[in-house]
Amino acid sequence: MRRHFVVYITALVLLLQPALEACAVDPVAAKRSEITSLRAQIDQLDAQIRALEEERVSLEGRLEGLASEIQTSEKKVRVLEAEVRARKEALGAHVRRLYMESDTAPLVFLLSAKDFASLVERARVLAFVVESDQENLKRLASARRELDAALAQLREEQTRQRAYIQAHEQQIAQLEQLKEARRRALARAGSELAALLSAPARSTRVTVARGEERDSSGPPYDLSGPVSKKLVEVNPYGGGWLTSTRMPSSYQATGNRWTCYASWYGNEFHGRRTASGEIFNQWDFTCAHRSLPFGTYVAIEYRGRRIVAKVTDRGPFIAGREFDLSRGCAEALGYSGVARITVEIVRPVR
Repeated sequence: MRRHFVVYITALVLLLQPALEACAVDPVAAKRSEITSLRAQIDQLDAQIRALEEERVSLEGRLEGLASEIQTSEKKVRVLEAEVRARKEALGAHVRRLYMESDTAPLVFLLSAKDFASLVERARVLAFVVESDQENLKRLASARRELDAALAQLREEQTRQRAYIQAHEQQIAQLEQLKEARRRALARAGSELAALLSAPARSTRVTVARGEERDSSGPPYDLSGPVSKKLVEVNPYGGGWLTSTRMPSSYQATGNRWTCYASWYGNEFHGRRTASGEIFNQWDFTCAHRSLPFGTYVAIEYRGRRIVAKVTDRGPFIAGREFDLSRGCAEALGYSGVARITVEIVRPVR
């Protein structure tokens, strides 16, 4: 069973090896890809903003039309109200003249009829006058209700259109903020790309899963074997820190201390020029970091072993790893591949 498990793991590693190599990252290519992606995102945000602004203009036009319709309807309501008041006043005058005032004209009109049929007909005429005024009032009241209902619908639609416009303005503001953030990121990426392209004697690296790297720069130099070493002191931690003899013999801790993951590189970079301009010796106590200034000294601990190394190169360019140590550093610490180390920036005293 155990042998089958080992065979399975070995086959899995062989299958994954091409994919792992395909994931190798060239920092310049990665930065250019990032810039292309940011530009595409900005273009997409611009298109979304333009579309929302066009919709907002259309909504504002609709809102102006609604305001005009509401104004016209309100004018019709005022005209109708004036007509209703006039009709009510006319009806009241007829009623007062027929039933309440001393004016005898309607009574004379009735009694002057020649026969009963004429009397009935004249009574119907007087009643029709009153009923006609009442019907006119009912018609006007119905028209007023219809106008009020239409006006209420127009005002509701006006409220909805205003809400739509406000929502569009909020979306546009959010997209503008996103676009500004992408522009700042694009400016940073452009500066970082310029720095990568202008780095002195930058070597082209491809990092693979084991933490080793290959370099496509010029021919290797013929350097000697392992360097001589010495124990140095890091205050306030005392002595017992291993480094190469060319490094300073005493350091002062700065308190800038953290833990991170580190890989290592060696043979295929041996004798090549590093990003700082120094010639890389895989046995020397040096390391690569993406941002620490060249010449920075770091005290490194791993499982009770302690060394001091100097930053001379850039890397690693794999997510999750912060340092690339030389082969000499990795062997001194006693790890291969990737290890979680404790790092503190130190200042040389002498």
